[in-house]
Amino acid sequence: MRSPGRVVKRLALTIAAAAALVAACGLDHGTITDLTHEPDASFWMPTTTCSGSGSSVTCATTLTYYPVPECWHVWFSDDGDKGDDCVTSADWHSLAVGQYFDERR
Repeated sequence: MRSPGRVVKRLALTIAAAAALVAACGLDHGTITDLTHEPDASFWMPTTTCSGSGSSVTCATTLTYYPVPECWHVWFSDDGDKGDDCVTSADWHSLAVGQYFDERR
């Protein structure tokens, strides 16, 4: 069974990576420092919402489903800046730590 903390951390990393892509900023090249594989995962997280005021507050808790896709992860750095990217399995298997990586390829 997966640790909920690890899954939440992966979700946070996935969201951060997506935000970086949307903003078109962040490091996109450098020397590979690590190669990791994270299989797909999913988890349910409770969300509580409340409405009303004073003594007539009503709260309800629902479960929200969060899928986390598989990632063949490449970690790289350049001049102290760090970056990462998810690539295809074939690309990941052709890479090595110490090799130069450019996600604009």
